[in-house]
Amino acid sequence: MRDIVVGDRTISVWHVGVEPLEDGEIHRYRASISESDATTGIAILRASVAVDARVLKSVIENELVGEYEGSREHGLLRDADTRAWRDLNRVALEQTVRNLEREILELPDEPVSKIERTLMRAFGMSSIAKAEE
Repeated sequence: MRDIVVGDRTISVWHVGVEPLEDGEIHRYRASISESDATTGIAILRASVAVDARVLKSVIENELVGEYEGSREHGLLRDADTRAWRDLNRVALEQTVRNLEREILELPDEPVSKIERTLMRAFGMSSIAKAEE
């Protein structure tokens, strides 16, 4: 689980499951925001269960900043108080996304498919390759 504070609220994201596919794994995450009962789920094709900057950026960008269509009906924005908070904190949310983008640049590349993982292992190019030896 990872929390990030924006304004006077905390956005929490945690891993809830994995669905193996032929070319990789779909990781499922839940997200909530303090002072709200609304939660949402996101699914990302990736190789890690980690709730890192990539996952946080996806949640904030899609659910709060980008106004993903489904968020108002089924996501974090279905709560009117959260929508009002988002409107008051839009600049802080956009800055948080930019900060997460900088953090992502520092993260190692993440292979998402079995083929990519195989190539990375074959050439010894990743922490996955070292961890699986």
